[in-house]
This record gives sequence, structure tokens and C-alpha cells, in this order.
Amino acid sequence: MNNSIVEGILEIPQVRIGLLNFAISVLDKTKDFLIELREKENSKLLELEKSKSLIA
Repeated sequence: MNNSIVEGILEIPQVRIGLLNFAISVLDKTKDFLIELREKENSKLLELEKSKSLIA
């Protein structure tokens, strides 16, 4: 694709807003995924600590 065509498309405010909205939605989904992953890891850690305390 020609760079001037891309530059011309990116000069359209609605296109820039659409791209920003898309980027924000991707970041939101990434954040949700990472939060869920953190919660799962915390749960695993708690289970490990519980099992260690039962053994001790």
C-alpha cells in the first residue's frame, strides 16, 4: 500500500478515533486477561501455602 494513501486515510478524524477506540478495547481485554491470570496464580499460591501448612 502506498504511504501517501495511508497518510491520507490517517488524516480523517473518524479513522483516527476508530483506531484509538480499537486500541483501547484491545488494552481493556488484555487488562482483563492479565487480571484473571493474576487471580488464578494467587489461587494456586494460596492452595500451595495451605497444603504446606497442613504438612507442617
